[in-house]
Amino acid sequence: MIKATSMTLHTTSEGKRISVSYIQVNEDGIITKGNTRKDFILIDGAHDQQIAQFKALFEYVEGLLEKQNE
Repeated sequence: MIKATSMTLHTTSEGKRISVSYIQVNEDGIITKGNTRKDFILIDGAHDQQIAQFKALFEYVEGLLEKQNE
């Protein structure tokens, strides 16, 4: 089983990037692979729904930050 331990969303020169860290656990609960990272690029036209969700999440967080600075 794979368990995501962290996720970062950011914009790079390649496009919208998702970086995920995860661990892999066997059926006995023993970590067989730890602190592994994968990166994915959301491609325009192929991942439009995910890009919209990415943008919505960033807009939400930016709104929270603006409220804190009022």
